[in-house]
Order: sequence, then C-alpha cells, then structure tokens
Amino acid sequence: MVMSANLIPGVSSREVYGLLETERLNGYLKAGIFRLPTGFQNVFDDPYFHAVVNGGYKGLVGLESVRGDGLELGIEPGPFSFSASISNTRDYMRSAEEDDLPTSKRVILSGYAVGRLGMVGFITYKDPVTTSLTRHYNALYGGASVGRITGLLEWDQFADSDPAGVTGTKHMQAGMAEIDVLVARGQNIKWLYEVFDPDKNASHDLQDRTSLIYEPFIAPYMQFRTGVRVLSGPRTAPGVNGHTYFVELHLLY
Repeated sequence: MVMSANLIPGVSSREVYGLLETERLNGYLKAGIFRLPTGFQNVFDDPYFHAVVNGGYKGLVGLESVRGDGLELGIEPGPFSFSASISNTRDYMRSAEEDDLPTSKRVILSGYAVGRLGMVGFITYKDPVTTSLTRHYNALYGGASVGRITGLLEWDQFADSDPAGVTGTKHMQAGMAEIDVLVARGQNIKWLYEVFDPDKNASHDLQDRTSLIYEPFIAPYMQFRTGVRVLSGPRTAPGVNGHTYFVELHLLY
C-alpha cells in the first residue's frame, strides 16, 4: 500500500493505491488513486496553455497533475517502460458542472526509452471531458544531456470532438522547448519556449511564451528562482501581450 500527499489543502494532491510488483519484466499493477502516467512532470512550470481556457475545465488542463481512480498496468524491462491505465473521469481536478461529467473511462497509453545521453517517449490518451466532448491526445517528448547543457522537447496534438457542439471537431497543437545550462555547481540558467495553436484551421491565433530563468540552490533543499516571461497572445489581440517579472522561493523536501 502506498500513500502520499502534498501540503496543499484538498484531495487533488493525494495518492492512495495498492501496488503489486513482479520480477518478470519488472512489471507492476496499481489500483486506487494515483497520478496519471503522462510523461514529463514539471513541479514548478506548468505550461501556460494548460490554464483554464475556453470556459472552465474544458480547456487544456494538463493531466500530468491529475490524480484519478482506476487501474494502471506497466512493465519496465531494462531501459524501456510501458504503461496503460484506465481511470474514472470524475477526478479531483473537476469541481464544476458535476452533472455534465461522463460515465465512460479515460484510457492512457505511454512509453519511453532511456539511453546514455537521454530519453524519448510518447503518450496517447482518450479523455471523455463531458457527456458530449471527447479529447484525443498524442504527444512525443524527449530530452538529452551533454556536459553542462540539458535540452527538453515536447510536441502535442489535440482533437476535441463534440458532435453536439457548433464546431464539431477542433484540432489543436502545442509545443515546448527548454535548454538548461549549469553555469556552476548549484547555479542553473533556463530558457523556455512554449507555443499553443488553439485551432489549426484558423490563422493568426498562435499564442506563445518565452521565459529566461535563473535558478540557484542557495542551501540544501532550498531553491531561489527569478526571471522574466514574455507572453505574445493571439496576433489579432495584441492587448494580452506583456512581460512578467517574478521571484520565487521553493523548499524541497
């Protein structure tokens, strides 16, 4: 039995599940409440296009931070890892429109391979968002590290199918690129670029964000972050563009 929870109030950060492991293929079976298997998980930098958009939870809320009820089956032979999960869509991130939640299941398939220089992986899932809206998602991601430089890359393709809606099926895409440079021990500089296309059939609606961040570990289990983010919203709505300067302190335990 495994139990974990963050200090954040509420049940959205809680995991409680039974875990059965086997020596054959280094397999496992989870049953209970667990974090969904969705590739990269960045504690401090959720992609900005995962915010609530298009009205409530129907937006691109990242499943990497979602805990769901269900089963997960996986194998990890050598440098490879494959997993499949089936979970209820009544997860702990959705509190609005409870009467509109579907009764069908969310299905996720994921896998990755790790080598000497880095890793590559994929994820595909079908997520019944509401009784009429279903999201199909496919993504490829990878990372490599050479000396003091580490790079990350991810590309996502979405298709929202809503037969009862006005638009029918809407195709979206998003991408992320990151470069980390270790300038000295405990001193990291990060460049991060994110782009989101909310409708592949529409023009001049791209949104992107570029970040430059300095991350020193000033003491064990303590990280200081400061930087600037430049947001460029839809080209047809320049008023949402702007700069954000921030300072953060994180305690890691």
